[in-house]
Amino acid sequence: MPTKIDTPDIQARPSVDRNGFVFSWQGRIFRGIYPDAQQQIQELLDSGLIAELESNNLFPKTRATDYTVDGCSLVLEHEKISPILLPENWSFEMHKAACLCLLEVNRIASKYGYSTIDSHGLNILFSKGEPKFIDLGSFIKTKALRPGVVKGWRGLQEFQQMMHFPLLFRAKGWDIDLMQLGDKKSASILNSWYRHPLWSRLLSPRIYSLLEYAYYNYKMIHQIPDEMILDYLKYTAFRRFLAKCILFGKRRNLFPFTKVSFAKLARKIQKVHKKQRCSVWGGYHDKAKVTPRFAAIAEMLTDLPNCKTVLEFGGNSGFFSKILLEEGNFDQIICTDYDINAIDKLYLELRDIKEPRIIPSMLSFYQMLTRANAHKCPPNEKRFRSDIVCCLALTHHLFLSQGLSPSVVFGRIKKYAAKYVAIEFMPMGLYCSKYDGTLATPSWYCEDWFRENFEKYFKFVDRRVLEKNRILYIGQVSGCVNGSE
Repeated sequence: MPTKIDTPDIQARPSVDRNGFVFSWQGRIFRGIYPDAQQQIQELLDSGLIAELESNNLFPKTRATDYTVDGCSLVLEHEKISPILLPENWSFEMHKAACLCLLEVNRIASKYGYSTIDSHGLNILFSKGEPKFIDLGSFIKTKALRPGVVKGWRGLQEFQQMMHFPLLFRAKGWDIDLMQLGDKKSASILNSWYRHPLWSRLLSPRIYSLLEYAYYNYKMIHQIPDEMILDYLKYTAFRRFLAKCILFGKRRNLFPFTKVSFAKLARKIQKVHKKQRCSVWGGYHDKAKVTPRFAAIAEMLTDLPNCKTVLEFGGNSGFFSKILLEEGNFDQIICTDYDINAIDKLYLELRDIKEPRIIPSMLSFYQMLTRANAHKCPPNEKRFRSDIVCCLALTHHLFLSQGLSPSVVFGRIKKYAAKYVAIEFMPMGLYCSKYDGTLATPSWYCEDWFRENFEKYFKFVDRRVLEKNRILYIGQVSGCVNGSE
């Protein structure tokens, strides 16, 4: 007999999916399927499409369960992916891989008579360095001319506006916020500047949007149900006549240039390469060596009890994260930085050596913590929360260059830490060996000041002088005893 999951025990995620909803229960991820969609989803599962996507590492492993939940007699369990990297956390190469993943999913789906409706980045998650499409409810039946080529793709406009064109912008060096491209109208106008620079100046945004709307509707005319066309064009005699003409043309294949080739689109994406440009910290670790300082920090962190996950702020291209992985017994290390060149370098290296335990992510320390809430996603501090938060040679930049207060710096670090923090203090501030003795620091910036503020947020555990300008402080998060919360 199926086991019923009580509603108060689950954490449902906000969803507009017409087929069901996703929820977590006992640390696992499930999807409840509404009765009206049960036959459709069962046909999808039985078709072999999901099994092939799973075998190609393009979709989370999914199975039917013996559970039920209010309103849903069919409950599926999905493989849990953690941490969740949103599009704002993607480097250029990760963005490119996500585009190719989406196209490959649709190429394979076309063999089974399916395609996806949604083509935005929130439906792509990186698991062990590989992008996966996660939206089971996005698959609909489609008309394929041959495997990989369909009569229109309902996800084409969204793919171009939310994935492809922003990739072209980033290739040119533009700093595009993928999370803010949820407004299709603004995305359309922004993309027009790249796609049709002359049109964007000769036509008003309204006219351009109407032309673009007509173009994409024409491209997917074969995917729009006949009853939807009749319903939309029923209010005047001219519209009803137009609907009959459209249906006549659909039945006799009179609409040219509507086919979409996923392989052709993938080749376009493959040809997109990032414009080479220097960044402040892109080559910071190019000549780095394992020094006694790094070895000592790795040893201290490894000795902390009951710690399996680490988050490194300002980790650049992952030099210390790789040392920590070799020296310690950690299951996961999230290496974050705001430098796109550094994260790209780390992502490509990890992909080549197939190392899944280090997770590269774009993340600026002073980025707003709750920006993801507007998209119904957990904020950064929840998604990236780790047993240990490590900040090496970072806080002096935050205090002296960025002018952030101790309450902001330590308060933000604490939000990400489950058990311990490891923070380096730089007694000489923005010291550089090239200008030895010439860079003055403010009178308030001293170790007593640092420790006093440090202990307002963390219980002092250890202090060690590592180098001339490096003092490591280990602190414990309040409420955590011997590494247990």
